[in-house]
Amino acid sequence: MNIKDISKAMAIFEEAALKQAESIELGNYKLANEYHSKIVGSVDYLRKLNKISDLRIFLSHKYVGVRVWSAAFLLKDFEKESLAVLRSIASGEGIHSLTAQTTIDVWNKGEIKL
Repeated sequence: MNIKDISKAMAIFEEAALKQAESIELGNYKLANEYHSKIVGSVDYLRKLNKISDLRIFLSHKYVGVRVWSAAFLLKDFEKESLAVLRSIASGEGIHSLTAQTTIDVWNKGEIKL
């Protein structure tokens, strides 16, 4: 993936997080993995530039997949805010609530390295 600027990284992250969540909902795990790679690529780019905090704008995104992914990648630097988002999602129903709760559990055990 060839990302040239922060706005492009943010756009890739947003779209890939949304599409990854949709792919999971549809049971298309191969496609979900492709979108996961794009998410990681955009996060790596943002981290390289010390701009990971820019993902905070997505913590209130209308799509749950974008909120889950941004909260997960922001846990290290914005733990309280990220956990609040994840707890809100975890209180719901479906695969995303399970993902959010699992993320919280793994984080609390100190086993998450994002």
